[in-house]
Amino acid sequence: MTTTELSETDRDALSRALAMEREHDPAGVDDDLKHRAWEDVARSAAYAVQIRTLRLKPWQAVPCEAGDAATDPPCYGHSLGEVALRRRMLAAGLSQFEPDPLTALSEKENALHEQQRA
Repeated sequence: MTTTELSETDRDALSRALAMEREHDPAGVDDDLKHRAWEDVARSAAYAVQIRTLRLKPWQAVPCEAGDAATDPPCYGHSLGEVALRRRMLAAGLSQFEPDPLTALSEKENALHEQQRA
């Protein structure tokens, strides 16, 4: 996927992930940006930030790497939980690169409930 193929939602999520990763490792991000394309560095940042915000174990896939369908037996990126989270994010209009998926989903759901009450 090239940068031109990214949606505005994806670009926004990647930008926020890159900013969060820069707070965590400023020298590493700046060095990476000198040698790699912005999109590659931002995708790596989304991966790293999702691991931290979701507190994933090494065998658990981040949403930006999860598949579209679960497999039996489950394999990396294709467990029911991994696939369900990614599907839930996309259904809510979030990017698969959202740096803090659970917070973003909670905010979307709260906003929806507020709209329904109004």
